[in-house]
Amino acid sequence: MRKSLHFLSPVNFSRIGVCFLSVAFWLILPTSGSVNTSAEAAQQAKPVASDTSSSASPNPLLQVLKVELQRQNPRIHHVAVVELRAFPFPDPRKYLMIGWGIRKDRNFSGDFSDELFGFFVLDASLSRIIKVLKTVATPRWLDYSFRIEEVTADTIVMRGQGGTYGDQPHKFQFSWNPDD
Repeated sequence: MRKSLHFLSPVNFSRIGVCFLSVAFWLILPTSGSVNTSAEAAQQAKPVASDTSSSASPNPLLQVLKVELQRQNPRIHHVAVVELRAFPFPDPRKYLMIGWGIRKDRNFSGDFSDELFGFFVLDASLSRIIKVLKTVATPRWLDYSFRIEEVTADTIVMRGQGGTYGDQPHKFQFSWNPDD
């Protein structure tokens, strides 16, 4: 008779599950992508997750993102999730999100607040914004991006830079208690 061998796995299966859900969520979001580098194609370079019509998006996360960005600028029409990350704790009950929104025609009209980035804390269902960390206008039209740089038990760091030249860096640091 053989004895079964038991071993302790260093793999955190809950984090793998959260990662899988994040990737699955990312895959189901429609995006527009183009390999064309013309000026017209540059307007299509941002990921677009919202419908171009006036009908409601079936994704509740995009709906709450659109409502929140429209509080800052009612002209925001297209919205997308730039980055979504679970808090790196044993029991991820909250998520960080960088959202993006832009006016309907995507043409610059002199107001940089027609393209917004927002930093948000979401609940575990990904359908409710718990806290708005900050909403900022783009420093450069259709040529800027933000990413989540660091998340610790009490600090969140977001970093942005220009897409073409990697210039105009911005860093936002937020104090945060994930148990709030």
